[in-house]
Amino acid sequence: MTLKAILFDINGTLVDIETDENRSRLWEGLSWFLKYKGIYFEPENLKNVYYKKHEDVYRRSEEEHPETDVIIVWKEILTEYENKGLYDLRLDTESGDQLVKDVVQIFRSLSLRKLNLYKDVYETLTELRENYKLGVVSNAQHCWTSPELKMLGIKFLFDSIVLSSDYGFCKPDPRLFRIVLDELSVTSDEAIFVGNDTHSDILGAKNTGLSSILHMTHQGEKDFKYACPDYKIDHFKELMYVINRF
Repeated sequence: MTLKAILFDINGTLVDIETDENRSRLWEGLSWFLKYKGIYFEPENLKNVYYKKHEDVYRRSEEEHPETDVIIVWKEILTEYENKGLYDLRLDTESGDQLVKDVVQIFRSLSLRKLNLYKDVYETLTELRENYKLGVVSNAQHCWTSPELKMLGIKFLFDSIVLSSDYGFCKPDPRLFRIVLDELSVTSDEAIFVGNDTHSDILGAKNTGLSSILHMTHQGEKDFKYACPDYKIDHFKELMYVINRF
């Protein structure tokens, strides 16, 4: 095999992230913001409405591995509870789309507890980019993952970024892996996938015919009943050693 491309998961593989969508400051802050738009919820009620709508959107999918786009979830909430007698949010316009995006990103920012690159990620990606095409296949929301990659200074390093929220299905569905392979113009024999989860990442890579590397971080499933990686690394800097063996 001539290795031409390296594909990566993001959160838990490249990015050390911690979120808490149950924290009180999230729902308090978001409920106050929405009150300025004429949507009056107390924090706990807003939280319940969000989770119910999220579940409703999820259940509408006919995919084996459904992905829910939080943009759709929040647009449906705002549309359902909009108080046109006080404010016309114009949700069917470009300004309305921006409002929904703002709500989604406020939600994310208030849920975040930690967002950092794992040690040696930037340096390793920069070195790998000199000889390989780099791609992303991640179960993630476009509306906050894209700006987070910019915040962390690594978005420009990738030649293709495939995020599950754009497609309505998620890993281990092999279609996501095939999309990035097509965008990079390489075959599964010419690429390797690096992830942190044996179910979504390693099983998904295996079902696509990709070799795989499991980054043994504290995040993600590590049960090998789903699939076994070809290699394991404890620290990201070890990736260069593994890649050089191909």
